[in-house]
Amino acid sequence: MKSFIEFINESKAQGNYVALDVLVPDLRLQYNMLGFDNPSSGESPPKDDYHCTLIYSKETNLDPTRVAESLVGFPSEINARVIGVECFDSIPEDGVRDEAKSCIVLRLESDVLNKMHDTLRGIGLHHSYPEYSAHVTLTYNMDVEEAHAYRDAMNPLLSGAPHQYIVLHNIRSETINEDYV
Repeated sequence: MKSFIEFINESKAQGNYVALDVLVPDLRLQYNMLGFDNPSSGESPPKDDYHCTLIYSKETNLDPTRVAESLVGFPSEINARVIGVECFDSIPEDGVRDEAKSCIVLRLESDVLNKMHDTLRGIGLHHSYPEYSAHVTLTYNMDVEEAHAYRDAMNPLLSGAPHQYIVLHNIRSETINEDYV
């Protein structure tokens, strides 16, 4: 499986990408902690590539150092509360649902993440998705039915568990296909 950086380098996209790294060894352990086997389809990111995207902007190309500097003053470590599991489905442009894939993500809640996102928009970055949804992806390219079954089984367990937090740190400010800070 390609890391996110390898994927970005191979893509034709231009723009800015800003994220925070997750401070845990391997989020796939979340599956095991909740009593689930690892999914049979899909791939998880390499353990050093779990991240929470702050903004993904295909429309802008700002200096990544300037972008990172706009976030000076925010905490160096952020505790984000896990509020649930979601599936992000992607249906091919030709609409063939048999080829659809899904990602399992941990949805996060954090006022700091939202303020960081707003700060990045304030310096001129556009967000290439309809809304900002703080999350960490656990598994990419899953079979849609398997992903939805995991989501449906994991959410009741998370809602009954004590609050779970993920620690985020280390701002990554990157110009897609160019510089990494």
